[in-house]
Amino acid sequence: MTSEPITGFSIDAIQEGRVLTLRLSGELDIASAPALEDAAPEPRDWEHLDSVVVDLRSLAFLDSSGLRALFVIDTRAREAGRRARFVHGPRAVRRIFEVTALDERLDMVDEP
Repeated sequence: MTSEPITGFSIDAIQEGRVLTLRLSGELDIASAPALEDAAPEPRDWEHLDSVVVDLRSLAFLDSSGLRALFVIDTRAREAGRRARFVHGPRAVRRIFEVTALDERLDMVDEP
């Protein structure tokens, strides 16, 4: 499933077994962050999931609104007793995680 395109942003959601992968591409910012939050599993959805993988490798830009949306996914996973993993994005995206220290809070991985 691919989300409705927002200028410069898309989400491909792929579920394999009990793992949901959200592949993000383009710019995750104030305009597109609500679409990611809408695509994130709600508490009732977690009974069918073990984890969510958020693939950031194709992101070109990330702002604080985007970080908040990623944090929402992580919070929902933790509240359900599950885990969310975030695949490192390009250098510019990684830098935002380092500056905010969210790379220490979130489960960041190199591969999906």
